[in-house]
Amino acid sequence: MKGVFRQPGRIVFDAFLFLVSVYLYLLATQFIYVVTPGQLGPDFWPKIILIFLMGLSLYDLVATFWEQPIAPQKEGEAALEKSYPGLLIIGCLLTIGYVYLVPYLGFFLTTFLYLIAFIYTGRYRKRIGVIISTSLLTALLVIIIFVKLVYVSLPPGTGVFAEVTFILYRLLGIR
Repeated sequence: MKGVFRQPGRIVFDAFLFLVSVYLYLLATQFIYVVTPGQLGPDFWPKIILIFLMGLSLYDLVATFWEQPIAPQKEGEAALEKSYPGLLIIGCLLTIGYVYLVPYLGFFLTTFLYLIAFIYTGRYRKRIGVIISTSLLTALLVIIIFVKLVYVSLPPGTGVFAEVTFILYRLLGIR
């Protein structure tokens, strides 16, 4: 029970997330649409995401109740914990830039560049090959999942960027 008294804000936030996700789930059950045999309805993915959110919120609530108190820190340990508000601001600006650029550069290129910049901003700078390959594979995997498996249309971009997107789709076997 000590975790509850140490972190009331966490309890309130998790309870709020749970209640909002339940409410939104109930709204998703009221979608009106024509059922097409063999296809998922527009309510399927919102419900799945909301079920995960409910589960994670409940998990965090339970974990808070079972959490052990944290031992007081020594002076040397406190010095090791640094915060980087400048990097946080850069990360936020990168995300805003991502949202702005997606319609122009397309989902693939914008995601690839965003991930490179975000990983680098997050202070992983040891091996640029790891950053580039991780960003490339992640962008490709997301495209395969959303476009090929889930049939979600992602922004192709404009002009030459759209052409690059369509070439990539052909290479991935996406029609």
